[in-house]
Amino acid sequence: MLDRTLLSQTLKKLQFTPEIDVFASRINCQFPQYVAYRPDPGALAIDAFSIPWTGLKFYAFPPFSVITSLLKKIQEDKAEGVCVLPNWPTQPWFPKAMRMAQRPPKLPGKYVFTIGAKLKTTKPGRHIDPIELTAFTPDINLSVVTHLDQYLIKTEQLRGSTSKLLISYVKPHKAVSNTTIGKWCKSVLKDAGIDVTEFISHSGRSASTSYASQTSLTLKEILRAGGWSNAQTFAKHYQKPILRNFGSSLLEHFHYNTH
Repeated sequence: MLDRTLLSQTLKKLQFTPEIDVFASRINCQFPQYVAYRPDPGALAIDAFSIPWTGLKFYAFPPFSVITSLLKKIQEDKAEGVCVLPNWPTQPWFPKAMRMAQRPPKLPGKYVFTIGAKLKTTKPGRHIDPIELTAFTPDINLSVVTHLDQYLIKTEQLRGSTSKLLISYVKPHKAVSNTTIGKWCKSVLKDAGIDVTEFISHSGRSASTSYASQTSLTLKEILRAGGWSNAQTFAKHYQKPILRNFGSSLLEHFHYNTH
């Protein structure tokens, strides 16, 4: 059972007011109307799966054993609600839950994205792990979590029924295509002073992982982040030399040793 104050704050941020708690009892129900999983004189019904959810604004904190059935029920009844699920990427239901989410799941200090579509690196029994973007606490202005928070707030009234993260700033504000996202990335690179005749949006993958190879991250962690199964793919196609400015390197060294 979630803390009532925390739940209330979360629902306020989501601008969503559930009508019924579909997995509860008179002891732990979060809302006056609830559906119990065993005989209960105060329950509206017994067994949430035995009633239609169509048009029902629900709240669900289900037992782990029924999460797969819960997701199926939501799809079949085209229901809308708030679900409390564990951050458990290794479970078979997890990718489906992430695809069904109307916005990136927000955990304390992080966002989690699951890639549902098949990729070049997808193989039977293996798919890229969920991508976790964590807050950068030393400087919130450089934190992707801070900017995602603000982006979702600013676009809240424009989204309508669009469940994709990135939407067009031109009416009717539909989800943007991969081509548009690529153009946005190229525009940002150009504004940052990067030569876009040599580097493209996809260059960020090799640049970030190449730089990561010079940090304390292990090769295993880098391969996992890139979705690669072996080091040869990374070394052959993505690992690039990191060009460093002599003066900047001296300043970084001086700053590190004097603070």
